[in-house]
Amino acid sequence: MVFSTKCYLKSYGLGIGWIVPIGSEIDSFEDLKEEARRMGETEGFQNGFSISWGSVALKFNPRKTIDSKIIEKWSNFMSVRLVNHQLFSNKLKTEKSVIDSNGFLKIRWPQKIEPKTNQDALDFLISTVTLPSMNKGRYPTIYQIANSMINYEYYTYFLNNKKIGIETFQDQKILKKIKAHLCKDYEKN
Repeated sequence: MVFSTKCYLKSYGLGIGWIVPIGSEIDSFEDLKEEARRMGETEGFQNGFSISWGSVALKFNPRKTIDSKIIEKWSNFMSVRLVNHQLFSNKLKTEKSVIDSNGFLKIRWPQKIEPKTNQDALDFLISTVTLPSMNKGRYPTIYQIANSMINYEYYTYFLNNKKIGIETFQDQKILKKIKAHLCKDYEKN
């Protein structure tokens, strides 16, 4: 899944994601950095924080007062890892990058958090921002996405995301195309 600042336009759409609370207390910048490293390694970033096709990013709750020293330490730590990163240029010409050069996520704070999580209780979000696959300077269409999964016979990531409730506004149409393909294959056999 890819973040885009264009998702707020009516012609695009918002997706659905999950926020998973961190199981341990974050009492220092080192604790925060360790959680970000774990998140990055889970995504596949060998050094834990940034790789050519993605990076961890941090979003502070705008309704919270955050220690400026933590913000400064995160900025200093991430800025050297994001110098000339492809995330800044591999986007639509008309959109702003979803991550800044200091490793901060540049999207709105989530509107709705379920189930029963008080979004004011959250201090920050750690996310992974991945490089989009562009097609002649544009995001791929629904059919290009579905056809790519069909051509590579790789649906697992998409289907697992749907199963746990992580969705984009395009998923129903993508799923319909995949199902139509799978039914044709089934009929051939």
